[in-house]
Amino acid sequence: MAEKSYSRFNITEREILFKRLAERKQQNEIAIELGRHPSSISREIRRNRMDRQVYSPTKAEQHARTEAEKRRRRYKLITNQPLVTFVEEKLKQRWSPEQISGAVNQLFPDNTRMRISHETIYRYIYAVDDKNHRTELIDCLRQGRKYRRPKNRKHNKGSRIRNIVPISERPIEAKSRQQPGHWEGDLIIGKDHQSAIGTLVERTTRLVFIVSFNRIPNAIDVALGFAAALGTLPAHMKRSLTYDRGTEMASHQKFTEITGIPVFFADPYSPWQRGSNENTNGLIRDYFPKKTDFRDVEDEELFESQLALNCRPRKLLQFHTPMELFQWFLDHPGVSFDDFILSTQATAI
Repeated sequence: MAEKSYSRFNITEREILFKRLAERKQQNEIAIELGRHPSSISREIRRNRMDRQVYSPTKAEQHARTEAEKRRRRYKLITNQPLVTFVEEKLKQRWSPEQISGAVNQLFPDNTRMRISHETIYRYIYAVDDKNHRTELIDCLRQGRKYRRPKNRKHNKGSRIRNIVPISERPIEAKSRQQPGHWEGDLIIGKDHQSAIGTLVERTTRLVFIVSFNRIPNAIDVALGFAAALGTLPAHMKRSLTYDRGTEMASHQKFTEITGIPVFFADPYSPWQRGSNENTNGLIRDYFPKKTDFRDVEDEELFESQLALNCRPRKLLQFHTPMELFQWFLDHPGVSFDDFILSTQATAI
């Protein structure tokens, strides 16, 4: 018998189970009647026997409700409606849980009830009781997985990229976002994995370059394409590139040889270490949804979407545009983001 996807027993099923056991039906027969796997029937009986003798549907239902309430109490969001509202609004704006967590701390520095970690946000999303609402929230996530991948899941696949330099060795200036010229790179894969585009995001200004590949590029294609996009920039605007462990960056040494830009690799399965790129890819998906075949997309369309993103005011840039800030850094080598903010404030005065 094919096992259906797991769902918890309801009171009607528990009462049927109780009656069939009283009729001395076999567990396999009961499983077929309820559309359950025999092991599910066995576990339900073991959990809810009174004095380890007789199965009790009433006890089973009470136990299920108690456990569900315990699960709900674990999630801070459930009891704090303002926090629920804030989180769900930002999720619908395509913010990542990590971005939401960081924003809460900054916007409500004196309100201890407005505190939440990104892991708690993930757990909350997957614990929402209403199936339709839960699906709506999951769809707001970049990956949109139906089930939560366990945080402690073991990954045994070794990297096939040679001479990797880990992100831990990246200059500290890249993390602070004060110094321009530190980039993040990635691919967006098209329909049926037959096409792709490349994305390069500057960490301080959030300026994005979209690189056309049409077909699925190999490592050399990526190295040459990214080198062409960044190669003509002045030295102070090309200090580093951070990438994930995708094998499309296996020719990273070739890229560095052409551009002089060192490549640092994020830790495995740690997309938050390239948060600017992940967020920007989500914005690009507004122009080119999933299942887009990039072989059918003209370079002009890519450029228009790139221009639109780079000319859009950003709150985190004090409502300046990435293009405006990037151009300022081009014209003012050796300055920081704080210097830019001070200069704009002085101009306003």
